[in-house]
Amino acid sequence: LEELCVPGSSAGNRREVGLLLLFGTYIMLDSLVLIGLAVVGYIGYRKLKEQRRSHGEYRPQFEEYQHAKNLPYLQPPSIEGLI
Repeated sequence: LEELCVPGSSAGNRREVGLLLLFGTYIMLDSLVLIGLAVVGYIGYRKLKEQRRSHGEYRPQFEEYQHAKNLPYLQPPSIEGLI
């Protein structure tokens, strides 16, 4: 703090420099916390994604049934065409 002050400067200037250093420290700490939260969130997201991928259920019959319900109705062929 003393190195940044100009010799012979008033106490008001020293206080301003001290406040600027304190403000800069708070900004740095906030930035580090935000970056840390982003990294932890990303790691958690990847872990959840991997867990959902490897712990799913395989039910092909259910899937086929659900997709078949959404298909349009097909008309049966005419009897004349079958003979």
